[in-house]
Amino acid sequence: MSFITISQALTSLTSLFQAAALSKPSLQAEHIIAAVTGIPRLELHLNRNLVLTSEQLSEIKQKAERRAEHEPLQYILGETEFYGARILVTPDVLIPRPETEYLVDWVASEYSEEQTLLDLGTGSGCIAIALGLIFPNMIIEAADISAQALETARKNAEINCVKINFHCSDLFEELRNKYQIIISNPPYISTQEYQELDREIRDYEPQEALLAGEGGLYYYRRILAEAKDYLLPGGRIYLEIGAQQGKAIKKIAENYGWQKIEIRSDLSGCDRYVRIGN
Repeated sequence: MSFITISQALTSLTSLFQAAALSKPSLQAEHIIAAVTGIPRLELHLNRNLVLTSEQLSEIKQKAERRAEHEPLQYILGETEFYGARILVTPDVLIPRPETEYLVDWVASEYSEEQTLLDLGTGSGCIAIALGLIFPNMIIEAADISAQALETARKNAEINCVKINFHCSDLFEELRNKYQIIISNPPYISTQEYQELDREIRDYEPQEALLAGEGGLYYYRRILAEAKDYLLPGGRIYLEIGAQQGKAIKKIAENYGWQKIEIRSDLSGCDRYVRIGN
């Protein structure tokens, strides 16, 4: 029987991922081996001569083969981190993106705990959970049309000890309350853009969480058409948007009578966030 050490496994996986044209192959190898062995990633090299068990080798091989096929690492490991929270992810939910943390920052900079908040299209629940961790006494509700996504979101709220009232709803359809804050990162990828997405996104992440009709603007039109019935006086809507959608969404908002509209850029200088008030 041959013995394989952590060092040898790291070398093997790094070569596999290089051949698969994955970015940062050695880092991805570390994440997989750390997840299987339970050794923190930054401590792997301190344990480089540790011999892996046959069970560990089998699991590492299985996960590495999936990653070499460009399945997202977050789905393979079953979790990711968002705003310091541990977020479980399954193929039923979109993988949380770091840029969405800045949408959370915008809300956090403008409010206190004594607010009511609705997260539309909550997916994994990451936005609502992040704000719940910042504001433990905020009243938070979250809605999604996918029962499977809501199951994951409920688990995430539980493991992060955040109280959220969840609703299975097509946007506002099943909701009855009014809120000071409405926040959403809805699907906004057009049909043409969807075909051009990286295979890791297009082939593995849920299409319904990405693709939107009307050139990617369908859900923004619906939200802005209906939101006044669910927003308290002085309330605000916070949206994450596509990089080329700022002007179009501003026009949609104005057409529905919204007057206070601010667009902010992400770190790349692209339009990414909108705040809309009444």
